[in-house]
Amino acid sequence: MKTLLLLLALSIPCATADETSYTRTAFECMKQKKCTVGVNKLTPDSYDGEARDIIKNLDRIGVSVHIAAPRYFIDEYRGVYFPDKNSIYINKRYINRSEKFLSFIQILRHEGWHVAQDCMAGSLYNSDMQAILSHESIPEHITEETFARYGFDPTVVRIEREAVMAMYEPNMTTKALEACNSDTPIWETYFPPKKNLEISLLEWPPMIINMDYNQVEVPQEILEFCDNFTYYAERDDLRYIDCVYMHMGEYGNDPEYLEEMRKKIIPVFD
Repeated sequence: MKTLLLLLALSIPCATADETSYTRTAFECMKQKKCTVGVNKLTPDSYDGEARDIIKNLDRIGVSVHIAAPRYFIDEYRGVYFPDKNSIYINKRYINRSEKFLSFIQILRHEGWHVAQDCMAGSLYNSDMQAILSHESIPEHITEETFARYGFDPTVVRIEREAVMAMYEPNMTTKALEACNSDTPIWETYFPPKKNLEISLLEWPPMIINMDYNQVEVPQEILEFCDNFTYYAERDDLRYIDCVYMHMGEYGNDPEYLEEMRKKIIPVFD
């Protein structure tokens, strides 16, 4: 399962986060399960209805759900999914608040959807997170809300807009998790664009570009990155061509930085 990238100290001796509350140290301490005071694991029996169904499916998948004290969270995170730890943590501060705050079930739907996206990428032990829905199926107002919450990085928006949509749609997350738990691969249920694209890639000729008066074949990893980065724009689209030339080094960017960008791990915070 994908590793969540955090620039944190490797050794955290604390059993509580009192001295480091609301810091990345406390955040990592919770993630590593070294800080346990004020952290409670949820079970399906604790809830009724949709919440019970989501937690039950997550439990079957192998993902634990916890309610944690606010002091373990940074930047007012409502919830977080740690793909490398198979765990979801929900900030207790935002449970049972006024209507202007997300409700518990909305946060649970959001983070649960990220688990389904992890499953969509191949399994819960992969190194990627895959969008489940087609671009056309996501309402414009959901995309606008995603921009407001997360900015305009296409890599982040591609993942988060679906989770934002799932917050408002009853049982949408439940159905995705049930598909993850079924004997049929989840992508055969949703037929995501990437799967269709991968089939068509076998039939496409290599992409050749001109560099320094020479014809150069674009590596497959760059093509696949630009497919995702441009929301599967046509390969003669200016956005796609610009992405290719940038990652081929034509714009003077640091090659190591570009390689890291292609391997960028998508945060899955709310």
